[in-house]
Amino acid sequence: MQIGILTQPLANNYGGILQNWALQQALKQMGHAPTTINIPYPHIDEKCDLPRLCWRFVKRLKGDRSIIFINPARQHNFLNTPCTNMREFVHDNINVIHLQDKVDSTFCDKHPEIKAYIVGSDQVWRKSFSPFLPNFFLDFTENVDVKRIAYGVSFGRKEMDINQDESRFYSELASRFDAISVREEDGKEICKKQLSSNASLVIDPTLLIDPSDYFDLIAKAESQVKSSRYAAVYVLDRNKQKDNDIKMFCDKNGLTPKYIGHPSSKGFQSIESWLSDIANSQYVITDSYHGTIFSIIFKKPFTSICNPSRGASRFITLLTALGLESRLINEGERFIPLSEMVNYTEVGERISDRRTESIAFLKESLSDV
Repeated sequence: MQIGILTQPLANNYGGILQNWALQQALKQMGHAPTTINIPYPHIDEKCDLPRLCWRFVKRLKGDRSIIFINPARQHNFLNTPCTNMREFVHDNINVIHLQDKVDSTFCDKHPEIKAYIVGSDQVWRKSFSPFLPNFFLDFTENVDVKRIAYGVSFGRKEMDINQDESRFYSELASRFDAISVREEDGKEICKKQLSSNASLVIDPTLLIDPSDYFDLIAKAESQVKSSRYAAVYVLDRNKQKDNDIKMFCDKNGLTPKYIGHPSSKGFQSIESWLSDIANSQYVITDSYHGTIFSIIFKKPFTSICNPSRGASRFITLLTALGLESRLINEGERFIPLSEMVNYTEVGERISDRRTESIAFLKESLSDV
């Protein structure tokens, strides 16, 4: 069956791209033909108000390394214009229809072969993160006979950032879905209260497939000299506090901190290389949801630093379900000792159970087409 997928724009985001690739892989293994409908982020006007420039300048001086450019428009456009490595990965590994703007009502007429649409995963139902939220509720499929499924959608917060009128609007769109699933416990409550919909709980698409699929990607990574003993550090929101804590931990344990996936004016490392750096590390330190997931996929000892601004509930739901909630700390707390290993036999069994349930959700949702 031809399936259209809507997710966050395929820009410079390792987790965002890999979750989409994994969902396509899972659907292909079920015998389907998935295609991602890629909606681009709008570029921001280069003009910027002086107070915001000053605020960002002060944050950068204080060591906030997430501030790449002082002008937020330049940073936004830099982060959301795919670099060569990202474009090549998407081109070579993901079936995509690239759009120049939002999806309009003529799309279904142009693509009658698509019989089902899946929205997800990632924070696709978070208004501030999605370039045109109604599209992610499949507004363009009105009066079209297709399946509508939400897989592992996320809000990234405890409530949806919409008002009452918008709640009624999106509740109407949500009522047209054949099946809705979320990837965090808070999402079930949000769907019930703000969208008048029931939702199932599923795992992130990156966990739907076998780890061997990722090792196949790593095999394609360019040859590189690896540190003999290093901690892979994938921190989205860097600051002096985190950097100092990481250095102290690594010095104490005889590890070299290897910062991965962090953007610079030269761009980003490849997805294959990013995966390789996690897979070959002795330890992982991350404040990223997908950084946490790939630590688990590659069976690494890790510390996950809670990142409330990007959505804490998804960390808590994931790690609690796998019996790994002790690996989650708040910023400033002590990292989990290197000697405290993870029982990955037990974790693997839990993932297998959740994978079976999640694949069953997809199969059942698509079965009537």
